[in-house]
Amino acid sequence: PERLHYLGVSYGLTQSLYNFWRKAGFLPLYVRQSASETTGEYTCIMAAGLEHPDVAGGGTWLEPLVTDFKYRFMSLLGGAFHEMPSPLALSILEPRLQWSDAQTAAAVQAGVSVTRVDGGTLTPYDLKRLQAYSSNLVDYHMILDLVPPLTAAWFAGRLPVTLSHAQAAILLVLGAQRRTVEDAGSSLEGLPVSQVLALFSKAIRKMHGGLRASKEAALERTLPKADPKIMAALQPHTVGVDEELEEAAAAIKEQVRAKYLQADDLKQYAVAGGDDEFAAAAGGAAPASGGIVSMRASKQPDEEGSGSDEEVDGISKGVKRKGDKMLYSKKGGKAGGSKKVHGSSREQSGQGGSKSKKQKQ
Repeated sequence: PERLHYLGVSYGLTQSLYNFWRKAGFLPLYVRQSASETTGEYTCIMAAGLEHPDVAGGGTWLEPLVTDFKYRFMSLLGGAFHEMPSPLALSILEPRLQWSDAQTAAAVQAGVSVTRVDGGTLTPYDLKRLQAYSSNLVDYHMILDLVPPLTAAWFAGRLPVTLSHAQAAILLVLGAQRRTVEDAGSSLEGLPVSQVLALFSKAIRKMHGGLRASKEAALERTLPKADPKIMAALQPHTVGVDEELEEAAAAIKEQVRAKYLQADDLKQYAVAGGDDEFAAAAGGAAPASGGIVSMRASKQPDEEGSGSDEEVDGISKGVKRKGDKMLYSKKGGKAGGSKKVHGSSREQSGQGGSKSKKQKQ
């Protein structure tokens, strides 16, 4: 038998034929940039590597050629393959859609590289625009210039975030073929523009999250390492903040109570008299609404030598004094209609002294 290194096939590129040869194990190596004038199809060449003892590595020698072809094909999507259906172009590129969290974290720690059209990396202003669009603060036109480099980085595997097949197709149409949002909807079986923009916004939000995490990791690597001895001393408090505030409040309340709320200091505000004295002062009946009742102040036990018969009354505009007599008036009563409750002991003693003096005379 003949010693063969590979098997090749050439055909007019269509979606069904490409799927057939791809399932048979053939890989794309070349697509003609001009379509056939007869069929309107692009000529495609695919090959399948064979195991041969004369070739080191078996059929793996074909993989670098396929990678180089995909890189050139991706660059030509905005030019010669501008009108190629996006599902067919996506099938040829075969991007990786699913990434695990560990793979994403490893790529973030290693650093995510996105190169702009001018050859530089994304600036802080570019990241700020991506953040504003991710937060629904600006329209998608504000970041259209950043979509091509983001698309190239994602298809090359340098920006490992998980996207759906529809989101990958939208990125290809907008970022690689430089077509409109309406074209992206048409390539996805007439998907409405609103849904296209919603899927596009979710994809940009994931990309921005990966870029921001990469920038934060790069900044963290520049910071000095923490001293283990200092970190060991910075242990959390055993008492929580709420508990500490409650203990401090209780201590303050106790100090205020000990300074201002002593029993001896509160005696001056005590109300003298019992139920019987209140009843006698009221004349045996409850006073009318608005009435004021005055009672004789009892002698305090700690007031030695105080023999005056002072009367304690409420501070009210309804209380009237006439000499040494205490009067109270009903609400709405006339000024002259005040009723005498009792006279002071001073007045009674004075009258008694006058009578005894007249008898002697």
